[in-house]
Amino acid sequence: MPAICVAWIIDKCTLLSFLPPSRAHRILRCDYVQLDGTPRPNSSTPATWATAQKMRAALTFVFGKICGLGTTPWHESELKRGVWLGNPSASPVLSSFMTGLSREKASINMRGEAPTSSRAITADDLQRLHLLNTDPSLKTMPASDPRMRLGGWMVRIMLMALYTICFFCLLRGDEALGLQMQNIDFKKGRDGRQTLWIWLTHRKTNQHGGAS
Repeated sequence: MPAICVAWIIDKCTLLSFLPPSRAHRILRCDYVQLDGTPRPNSSTPATWATAQKMRAALTFVFGKICGLGTTPWHESELKRGVWLGNPSASPVLSSFMTGLSREKASINMRGEAPTSSRAITADDLQRLHLLNTDPSLKTMPASDPRMRLGGWMVRIMLMALYTICFFCLLRGDEALGLQMQNIDFKKGRDGRQTLWIWLTHRKTNQHGGAS
């Protein structure tokens, strides 16, 4: 089973019965080597490392929640040989493959794959998120709408505030979530408008060392 999980990430999901064939052939492929060991053609662009992580997370959810296998690593039963227990997505085989794929994605490759940092969110993206999340029509969305189960209008506003703080203060998600009320204050500027002040409880670390 772990080998099937690896094959799904390497190529495409045609070996897992819980996905319909109509969706299976559209799964993006992440590795530069095909299942037969030959290099992937230049016309076939592999998916990113982030996509591979999401695919493994999907496997973990399906096997753990839907199939009821939990989060125990994949292992052979001590009581009966040939019987395997646990979650296949938590097997050493898949973990080893993901480690190797991560190193390959991080290295300089001949295909010129753009790193994740070059696709970071921009001010225009943030503005579009603001217009979407503050849409007044979301306040009156009917309760029968399935999307209401994922969070209402106030949840969107809170997430928008989190995105904005992370963007302007150059914070990671866990750093922004660690802020408390004593770190936030509202003050009036010289023009009379309210201004949001945020005090960080720690120093931002520069990626090359030191603090910024």
